[in-house]
Amino acid sequence: MKTLIIFASKTRTIEKCAKEINKQLKYSKIVNILNQNEDINRYDLIVVGIPIRIGMIDKKIRKFLINSIEI
Repeated sequence: MKTLIIFASKTRTIEKCAKEINKQLKYSKIVNILNQNEDINRYDLIVVGIPIRIGMIDKKIRKFLINSIEI
């Protein structure tokens, strides 16, 4: 199963968590969407690392997901 781990973070906290998850999953790829884009439709499983500030998810992650999901 191809797995994509995406996150958007300027700090290293979420990236560290993504790397720990990546160690446990075979055939996974980590992408910081602040630095690069990825076609999420090519993957079987998508893990999303989302920073939450004041009860709201990060705008960049929300925008990326809305633009990437095919319905």
